[in-house]
Amino acid sequence: MVEKCKTAKSAKAWGRRAKPLREGWNDMRLDVMRQVVRAKFTSGSESLRSMLMETGDRELVEGNVWNDTFWGVSLRSGKGQNNLGKIIMEVREELLKKKDE
Repeated sequence: MVEKCKTAKSAKAWGRRAKPLREGWNDMRLDVMRQVVRAKFTSGSESLRSMLMETGDRELVEGNVWNDTFWGVSLRSGKGQNNLGKIIMEVREELLKKKDE
């Protein structure tokens, strides 16, 4: 199972073997990633949360060399939607708002 994979790369490779992908996956993947990132920074370590908060209001970009232009930006072409970077920035904003309450 993907939960037992030790790295993101091995999880992705394992997940790619599942055919067909879950019906409607493309429609829900942003919401799923948002939930995962939120859990990572809210129930994870304080040091991880602190590192995110130290980025202030800087733009966060998921740069990659494997040409993933949906989740990130290809460092080869400079093109991409940077959806993961945008989600991490959304979660950072949520954490800032909670801190100010």
